[in-house]
Amino acid sequence: MDSPRQHFEPRQFEPLLRRVAVAAAAGSALVSLLQHVPVWVACARGGASLACVLVIGKLGLYALERAAQDEQAAQSRTTVRVARETER
Repeated sequence: MDSPRQHFEPRQFEPLLRRVAVAAAAGSALVSLLQHVPVWVACARGGASLACVLVIGKLGLYALERAAQDEQAAQSRTTVRVARETER
C-alpha cells in the first residue's frame, strides 16, 4: 500500500506561498496606512514584508524538498550481504 508521504511534492506549495506573501504585504501596507504614515512608507513596509515572506517561504520549501529527497534515498537503500563459500 502506498503511503501519502511517498507522493509529497514540496513544489506544489509555491502558489500558496505567493498568495500568503501577497496577503502579508497588502496587510502590512494597509495597517501602515491606518497608522497615518506616508504612502511611500506603507509601500516600503509592504515590499519589505513581501520580500521577507518569499525568502523565508522559499527556504522552507527548499528544506522540505531536501528532506523528501533524503527520505527517498533512505528508503531506496539496499543492504548488500557478502556470502563466503565454505571450503570443501
